[in-house]
Amino acid sequence: LAKNQPEEALAVVQPLLEINPRLMKSLVIATEASLALQRAEEARLYLEQLTKSLAVADEDFPLRARAEELAARLTELKGSS
Repeated sequence: LAKNQPEEALAVVQPLLEINPRLMKSLVIATEASLALQRAEEARLYLEQLTKSLAVADEDFPLRARAEELAARLTELKGSS
């Protein structure tokens, strides 16, 4: 994703998520990549799983804020479609 290659990013994290669908950093990457590709439904599914995974995390866990940012981006994407 850092190299602006969302398809490649998904290709890397999807096999990891098949093994463990609660890998939070991989879920963030998958959500970001899906958003970059404007795949709102796919992004929603990844974000939903991320939110479930974060339910047991501390309130100040950094990925909580990232998940909120991603949710806002998803809302924007859905609004522009």
